[in-house]
Amino acid sequence: MRLLLAAILAFAFAARAEELLAPYALGPTGFAGPQGVTQYPGYGTSGAKGIVLPIGVELGARLRWLSFALSLENTSSITAGDLGYLRAGWKLGPVFERGATLLAPFVGLYASHLQMDNYDHSTIQHAAAARVGIDFDHFLRPDFSVGGGAGIDLRFPGARGAADGWAGSIVARIGLHAPILRGQSELQPDSAQTISTIATLGGIAAGGILAATGSSEGGAPTAGITLAALSLIAAPSVGRALGGDGGSAALRTGLRLLVMSAGAGATYYLARAPNTGGPVAAVVSSTVIATIALGGQDIASTPDDLRSSRLH
Repeated sequence: MRLLLAAILAFAFAARAEELLAPYALGPTGFAGPQGVTQYPGYGTSGAKGIVLPIGVELGARLRWLSFALSLENTSSITAGDLGYLRAGWKLGPVFERGATLLAPFVGLYASHLQMDNYDHSTIQHAAAARVGIDFDHFLRPDFSVGGGAGIDLRFPGARGAADGWAGSIVARIGLHAPILRGQSELQPDSAQTISTIATLGGIAAGGILAATGSSEGGAPTAGITLAALSLIAAPSVGRALGGDGGSAALRTGLRLLVMSAGAGATYYLARAPNTGGPVAAVVSSTVIATIALGGQDIASTPDDLRSSRLH
């Protein structure tokens, strides 16, 4: 027994903390834990309240100080009735190191499918959901971590922005991690460009899928549209920022945010007036084209800009 205990301790603490935390890593994490939910439509003013058990998996990437994950989870039925959830989406946030432990506060957007009998179609089953929370992962080995997390969800089924349910959860987490970009003390220019390209195209594709899902059965495609817009605004500069050119990344991101905000404001103003379908379409298309052009130029120039900045 003593030999077994010694072997376990040796396995757990064979590497020092600085050797456990790879600055760039990719891998799956499983999670499960109790979640208290309150769901209103079809259940009167008091709603349906109870406990569900979410079980899920996320594919996460750590890019030095930034964490991003795609997540899929399914819950058991609520203890007060035949009602559960299927959620798919993403989350994003900064990463803080505390020895061999990573702390990652995050915000996320999800497509939330309410699994229930809906014979009279009175409830919108497909909707957007927002989540805020924090995860912590303690690394026992460079490729293995255990930890936990907590979060609060709000579910938004319609275009009015009113939530029809909320949930609070505490989960346990077990993760596998594969270090990437080994041997790089700083992100190489070509790797930075690749990260920006994947983040941008992946975010737009995921946003399109979520928007299409949210549009079915009367649900609002809020999560998908927001994800696609955020991807066009922020993702083209992710590699540049991780490569050390934070000032230029902030300026370029701010410019795309300004263009997108101006377009959204003009669209909102025009949409309130009658017979403005043509102008609205023109503003939306020109805004999207301009933002894509700015993002494409950002990605294309990233390697040369990083090489130039490191020479000075």
